Amino acid sequence: MTAATSKGSRNGKIVTFYSYKGGTGRSMALANIAWILANCGRRVLAIDWDLEAPGLHRYFEPYLTDKILERSTGLVDFILSFATAAVSSKPRSSEVDWYLPYSNLLAHAVPIQWAFHGDGTLDFVPAGRQDAAYANRVNSFNWQNFYEILGGGVLLESVKTKLRPLYDFILVDSRTGVSEHVRNLHSTNAGRVGCLLYTEPTKHLWSGGSGPFCVATAENPRRSIHSEGVARSDEDRTVGKGSSRDCAHHSQGDLFRIDAAP
Repeated sequence: MTAATSKGSRNGKIVTFYSYKGGTGRSMALANIAWILANCGRRVLAIDWDLEAPGLHRYFEPYLTDKILERSTGLVDFILSFATAAVSSKPRSSEVDWYLPYSNLLAHAVPIQWAFHGDGTLDFVPAGRQDAAYANRVNSFNWQNFYEILGGGVLLESVKTKLRPLYDFILVDSRTGVSEHVRNLHSTNAGRVGCLLYTEPTKHLWSGGSGPFCVATAENPRRSIHSEGVARSDEDRTVGKGSSRDCAHHSQGDLFRIDAAP
């Protein structure tokens, strides 16, 4: 049972985890923070938006029914369903809310099988079904057309509106690097909070603490969201030790402080 069947309005915070390069422990940090929050009685949704290199499901694998996602659909399937409908529904373009039947992202969510404390739950939206055609589905998709021609931003805003009343936190594992897709993700779907992860050699790229993270888009050249910078040392890559553990504890405090903000 996912949070879609629960009652109550929670006005959830959407937090995007981003890194300029790979190997910073971004997905591991998200998985650990999601678990900590759920175990503290929060309702949490984790979304794997790193479509080119999905890996968030590996951290949840022991608690998934479909452990290697052979049958589970996910974000890319959700996006493709909307895109297909948008192309084939041109005669209905005068209908303002035609896209609503395609905006149910939780149809692709799976619950993490664990008894968390209190009302805590953790649901997971994978990147997509990990079959032989997955790479082709991702690589052939045109994100620029999705936003500029098909009106994908409206779909993502609708998803955000539906999810926030159901969860305390929606944690998004973003794509690595800089691209138009990443900028659009932050400006439309990611809300106002970002968690930037970096390794010590690239620490100079970020402020190393909280501050504004400016995202440039065509509509808004400098849209600022709150960010928390978290450094990861290359010396310790063991789960639950060293900087990985410190990152989880540091970010837990930051997220609870964000939750208390108006």
